[in-house]
Amino acid sequence: MFDAKKVKVDCIKWIKDWFDENGKGCNAVIGISGGKDSMLMALCFKHLQKYSKFKFDVKYIVMDPGYAEPNRKLIEANLKTLEVSEEEINEAKIIIERKLLV
Repeated sequence: MFDAKKVKVDCIKWIKDWFDENGKGCNAVIGISGGKDSMLMALCFKHLQKYSKFKFDVKYIVMDPGYAEPNRKLIEANLKTLEVSEEEINEAKIIIERKLLV
């Protein structure tokens, strides 16, 4: 039987162990596709960042392969709900666009 609490504890332990092993100054990058998995991951990292004893920065990268306008707006609305600022969204989008142009 699926044990959500155990999965949550295991995930948080894995993330904490990773940061402990790789340096407290490490940052996390979360790729946002707009699907439920990436949105849930963004929410988890948002809460982990806010409530954890170890400190780290998170950058959210919005991957836009050419979404229809209503889908793009939905992604932006969901990220605003998660309190990811428009500046972070635009900054990440610019980074991706520059990489694609190289």
